[in-house]
This record gives sequence, C-alpha cells and structure tokens, in this order.
Amino acid sequence: MDGLEIKMDGLDKKINNLALQVFNIDSRLMRVEETMATKEDINRIINLIDAFTYKLETYDRSAVIAEYLRKEAAAKIQDHGKCLA
Repeated sequence: MDGLEIKMDGLDKKINNLALQVFNIDSRLMRVEETMATKEDINRIINLIDAFTYKLETYDRSAVIAEYLRKEAAAKIQDHGKCLA
C-alpha cells in the first residue's frame, strides 16, 4: 500500500466512525423525543390540576357553610327545646 491508500483507508475509517456516531446520536434523540413532555402535555396537566383545585376549594367552602348552618340549626333546636320545656 502506498501513502495515498493508507490515508484513504484512514479517512474511510473516520467516515465510518462518524456515521456510526451520527446514527447513535439520532437514536438517542428519537428516544428523548418520544419520552419528553411537550408544552401541550404540560399545559393539559396544569389545567387538570387547576380544575381539581377549584373543585377542592368549592367543596371546602361548601363544607364550611354546611358546618355553620348545622351549628345554627342545632342552636335553634336547643333554644326551641328550652322554650317547650
């Protein structure tokens, strides 16, 4: 082999190595794209959390109001019981 053939062999090996590296990087990038959440995914999750939080706050308010009304009713019943006795 002369010097030119040796250089060409070396360049062929480098090109093959680069092609393999590009293939590996492309494969890794495809896996990242498949598993990465998009802005749309994140917004959907945030909207679901917001909706759940709203329902929880509404339920909490309802529970506070119901407890207040129960205490008022219990006090009125007790007062009426005293009046009847």
